[in-house]
Amino acid sequence: MERSEIRMIAIDNQHVYDEQEQTLQRQNIELHDRIKRFERQLEVLKQDQPKDHDKELIKRALAKQASKDAIEYQKLLKQKNQEIEQLNIQLEQLPKFNIFELALRQANIEKLYLERRLLVSTTSSSPSSSSSTSSLLLKLRTNAPVSHQVSYLKK
Repeated sequence: MERSEIRMIAIDNQHVYDEQEQTLQRQNIELHDRIKRFERQLEVLKQDQPKDHDKELIKRALAKQASKDAIEYQKLLKQKNQEIEQLNIQLEQLPKFNIFELALRQANIEKLYLERRLLVSTTSSSPSSSSSTSSLLLKLRTNAPVSHQVSYLKK
């Protein structure tokens, strides 16, 4: 072979080598871009995972609080029903007392019925608002029964 032929083959080989090199570089860049995209997707998934975990913890805490509120509500409802029963029994056992005591006891019974209805309607209309239910439970617990005012009328 002559030198010119060898040179032509070398030039052709160099050209083929350059094309292969460019193709490999393009493929390398594409692979690098794909890796970057996957890394970003993985990062997004990692960031979303704690949020889901936090949401689950919040759901559990709210469910636990709702359960506690429901138990407290049932206790308070039972207490109000017992108070109503006791006052009804006292009302039946009373001989003809003066009209003021009788009216006061009846008002107390009506107040307890209204408190009970308010309690039932508040919790049934918005079961998710545990804070309003909790504040209502606190208010109803702190109200003194009207029957304590009877002693003032007797004096």
